[in-house]
Amino acid sequence: MHQLVRQCLTVLGLPDPVLVQVGDYPSPTVLINGTDVMRPEAELSEASACRIDVPTRERVLAALNANLAAEAQDDTLRRDQSA
Repeated sequence: MHQLVRQCLTVLGLPDPVLVQVGDYPSPTVLINGTDVMRPEAELSEASACRIDVPTRERVLAALNANLAAEAQDDTLRRDQSA
C-alpha cells in the first residue's frame, strides 16, 4: 500500500510526506490529511479491526485530487478575505 500511495503522489507531482504506522492488523488504511480514502464521510474509528475494503489506485488518486481542490479553494478564500 505504501508503494501505491507513493506512485499516486508521483503521478500528481506531489511531494512525498508519507507517515507509515504499523498496527496489530495487516490490512491497510490510507488517510489523506486525516480522511480515510475508502470512507471519506465516516468518522475514524478507534476500534481494532481488520479492513475488508483495501484502497485502490483510483480511490487514492481521487482522494488526493479532492484534497488538492479543497486546498486550492481555501487559498482562494484566504486571498479574497485579505484583499
